Amino acid sequence: MLKPERVLAGRMAEFYTPQEAFEWLVNKGIIDHKRCRVFVMRAHYTALIESGVSKMDALTATADEYSVSEPAVQEALYRFKDM
Repeated sequence: MLKPERVLAGRMAEFYTPQEAFEWLVNKGIIDHKRCRVFVMRAHYTALIESGVSKMDALTATADEYSVSEPAVQEALYRFKDM
């Protein structure tokens, strides 16, 4: 019996770019796009705060960087605590 890791590894070899592999994984429901987006925005916001940027400026910069609204960043930071 094949292990899931081997099946995925064989399938991943068919893609030319990491972007294609990521899109396939998202489309199959293996990776949750929203969770990835929340994780990335939180990491960006936290890095800005740790570098000395004020919270409001970090919020605005994160929204600008990911082309989302400031409420979307606030939601990622405060609503999705389980991620």
